[in-house]
Amino acid sequence: MARFSPALVVRGRLERGDGAINLVAERIVITSYQEIARWIGDADPTTRRLMEKILEQEEEHADDLNDLLGN
Repeated sequence: MARFSPALVVRGRLERGDGAINLVAERIVITSYQEIARWIGDADPTTRRLMEKILEQEEEHADDLNDLLGN
């Protein structure tokens, strides 16, 4: 739960409107990072792996938000 802004949590639950906005933002970031990793390709394996690791974390955030929203 520490990953989420305190403004989103009210009495232990995520406010639906704010959470949905954050979920959309996470999905936009995920798409952007996927595109960056593809663009980098084999030209810079270290940076690509870094982007893939960050992408993994963003996907986990999106899954967590999705679960909190009851989707």
